[in-house]
Amino acid sequence: MDPLADDAVELVLHGEDAPSPRRIVRLLLSGVVLELEGPALTRGQLALADLYLGASPQPLSVVGRVALLGPGDGPDAYRAGLEFVGTWQSLLGLRTAVATYLGSRVRAGDAVVGYVVPEGPGSSTCYDANTGMLAVFGRSEGRYVVRGRSGVHTCGSASEAVEWAFGLEARAELDPPLEPTDELEPAAPAAPDSEEEAVFGAQTIVLMHAPLSEVEILGAQTLVLREPAPPPNEEAILGAHTMLVGERAPRPRARLKRSKVYLGPLLVGLVVPSGDGCWSVQDDDEDEVGRVLLEGGRLTIVPLSGDTSRPASCWNQALQTLLELEREPTAVAPPLPEA
Repeated sequence: MDPLADDAVELVLHGEDAPSPRRIVRLLLSGVVLELEGPALTRGQLALADLYLGASPQPLSVVGRVALLGPGDGPDAYRAGLEFVGTWQSLLGLRTAVATYLGSRVRAGDAVVGYVVPEGPGSSTCYDANTGMLAVFGRSEGRYVVRGRSGVHTCGSASEAVEWAFGLEARAELDPPLEPTDELEPAAPAAPDSEEEAVFGAQTIVLMHAPLSEVEILGAQTLVLREPAPPPNEEAILGAHTMLVGERAPRPRARLKRSKVYLGPLLVGLVVPSGDGCWSVQDDDEDEVGRVLLEGGRLTIVPLSGDTSRPASCWNQALQTLLELEREPTAVAPPLPEA
């Protein structure tokens, strides 16, 4: 199946005044890009929908946040990108269903250890069982090139590429088997094909000759800008863990003023400096829920709900309490000062 567009995928928006989807432009694990007509959605709006995958009669219930808007192919059409939101358990179920539909399950014995999803001509992405990205691979000059967390590896077959990406000692079983892949163009990493690709699911983004648009990079862990792109606004890069500008030696990391709090792939809050040794904690709607004080190496939680201030053993405990999370955050980026 071509992940860029699929007539077998249907998304129905709820509500009397909901716009009508004309087609699915792209389906990803973390969201969907639609072409719509009718009443306009607004950036940041939450939309409820049913997602039908292939011949399955049972839809998946979806909550999506409008992350981008753009012109469509017709005079009355426009495009909207919906980022899937929800609890970690609901997102995991949705992401695994999409990964299974778009690609292949990877089995080691009786266990499903992850997924391989085609991303376009000649390229596939490996995800672990929790849909975290492990590696990207494709064919080049008759060999398979795998780029993963631990480096770059070349091998002779797609099966070997998958086994290396997942760290498997035995032969991987893929259900369904991978289709033959085209040769990759022998070129350096290129810019994302579209704004949608820069928004959804990206682990690494390379901008060759384009300025950085607003806060459109939702999931980026690494952002590389190559001249003549202008230096980005530091506050605009809220999700990047590493930021390099230029063709040669890396320059110092940008000092980001806000930290994002994640529970799995879900953005659940922000931490914003509000004074010397004081941080404001905000929920995902950017409403303040409390403060955290750091004095003498000790953290103190100050809820805005009126509850009594109390100590916290670590940042994760403080954020779990103030954001009312079911478990500790899985990531805070960039990291906060050690207590």
